[in-house]
Amino acid sequence: MKKYKLKILSSIVAIALVATVFYNIPRTEYLMSDRITLASDVDKLNDVSDLVVLATVVNDKENVIVKSDIDGHEMFGYTVTTLNIKTIISGELNDESVKITEEYYESSDLTGKIIWTEGTYKPAKKGRDYIFYLKKYPDDSSYSGMYFPVDLEHGKYAIIKNVKDKTIDGLSASELDISKKSDLKEYKKWYKYVMKENEKYLED
Repeated sequence: MKKYKLKILSSIVAIALVATVFYNIPRTEYLMSDRITLASDVDKLNDVSDLVVLATVVNDKENVIVKSDIDGHEMFGYTVTTLNIKTIISGELNDESVKITEEYYESSDLTGKIIWTEGTYKPAKKGRDYIFYLKKYPDDSSYSGMYFPVDLEHGKYAIIKNVKDKTIDGLSASELDISKKSDLKEYKKWYKYVMKENEKYLED
């Protein structure tokens, strides 16, 4: 009986040690949740988007954390990103900039900074140009006046100068500015389509 208890105690200690080591590793967390897919295929992107733009990401991103009114713990978060519009490809906009919500936010604990992100979405880089396929929030929403990228990374395409169809196949996830956990082969199919459809807007 004593040996049995000792084995249990040893197992608990071992689990605790593993948990402690894991907890102290700097990490990026991925929040997986159900969401509705708006574009089942790349040729549906235009149809489901309220606004398609070629735009530059402005430097002043706003990190928003929503906390519980009951105990103050973090419930979820997002980032408000401002885009300076270079070209409106489709849709209507009266301003030279637009605010979008990106589904990630920064938090911190004893181990340091943590980036929480929805699925495999990777934040748009400050100062970089992208083609965004955007959906507008309803007017009665608390996010009224803002937009969000359609289907996470499928609504965001980093501009790479002089990229051609034949060279896209050799691009890495980092060069395409998407998560390494994304389906790279599938995303490249979408990327090729988007670049071809919008090539006249990319000419210098």
